[in-house]
Amino acid sequence: MTVFFVFSTLALCLLLLPASTPAAPKDILIGHLEPLTGPAAKIGQDIVMGANYAMDEINAAGGIKSMEGSKIKLLLSDHQGNPQIGISETERLGREGVSMIIGAWMSAIALVGTQTTERLKIPFLVDIGIADQITQRGLKYTFRMCTPTSWIVPKSFKFMMDAAQANNAIPKSISLIYENSSYGQGNANSMVESCKQAGLKVLTDISYDRKAIDFSSEVRKLKAANADLIGYTSYLADGLILLRTMKEQEIRPMVMVGVNDAAFTEVTAFKQGLGEYSNYVIDYMGHAMNRQDPRYKAMVAGIAKKYNKEVEYPTEIGYQSVWLAKEVLEVAASDDRDRIREAFTKLVYKNHMMASEEPIRFGPDGQNMGASVYIQQMFPDANNALVVWPPKFAERKMVWPDPKWKKK
Repeated sequence: MTVFFVFSTLALCLLLLPASTPAAPKDILIGHLEPLTGPAAKIGQDIVMGANYAMDEINAAGGIKSMEGSKIKLLLSDHQGNPQIGISETERLGREGVSMIIGAWMSAIALVGTQTTERLKIPFLVDIGIADQITQRGLKYTFRMCTPTSWIVPKSFKFMMDAAQANNAIPKSISLIYENSSYGQGNANSMVESCKQAGLKVLTDISYDRKAIDFSSEVRKLKAANADLIGYTSYLADGLILLRTMKEQEIRPMVMVGVNDAAFTEVTAFKQGLGEYSNYVIDYMGHAMNRQDPRYKAMVAGIAKKYNKEVEYPTEIGYQSVWLAKEVLEVAASDDRDRIREAFTKLVYKNHMMASEEPIRFGPDGQNMGASVYIQQMFPDANNALVVWPPKFAERKMVWPDPKWKKK
């Protein structure tokens, strides 16, 4: 009787206890390593704006479905454009428990950051960082979304020369000038090779320190060479100084060619800083979004409403990279770093928003095999740089040569 009473009382107490609330899914921590201060701060901040907007969209739509609705949480990190800080910030993100890292805009930072995450066994998604070496070192935790230099330059160069021939304005010479990190040097090396194959004479090959504040002597060499084309690679601050100096010295080539030029990616600052001199500059690109995609148009409208800002190239990068991370997490169904690394190798992401007809998928070296090549051009009547190649995603026909160029 006593035993029965005890068990009956216990059962009644259990029935009267409030139902336990299921534990909320834990956040998935993603490190975001970008230049938030220093010369490239505006670019890094625009990348973060796009990334945060994508994060909010994903979380509002139910988060990571394969993980019971877990939400993405971005942990921001500022590498300041300094490789040593890039290493220490990567290590800090690792200590804070991130499941992967996205970054880093600059190839120099991507190189040291991915080397660090290889040691820590943390997947690193390179949003932008085009130096070929990034995916040529046999690293197992590095995956690159954008297109490498060795793909971009030859294909873009060929289309450029085809356009020149179609418009009966074929260049015979080019001068190259570029900032002297792995980013600039890689572009210049690829351009030299493409020029050799096309029979285009390289008159000058000039490298410079992007921290300099005066490029007068370098530009005087360009003026003296008097090449048909000028191909340049820079970041925003040095790029504006460089091209302003060309403008002051009245250099007007057949076409000014940005070779994967980072200065070109901040269109508002570029146009404001150079005025009419920015018109008809072209640029080879390793990332572009399909601007006809309804989702892209909705993103542009949403960012204008939320942040009162226009979408530029860095914002597009931040937005697409977080959506790509979301797809990887869906495949992984886990925040475990090794399972995420494996998910990168299995991913076939067809419904992306990049201007490419191929799915995003990563080869054995971690390179996105679906990455494509683009050329954009500045126009007097357009706020943004417009895609002029490839034809399927072109927003306008390329203008060649610059209407203000005069035959020699």
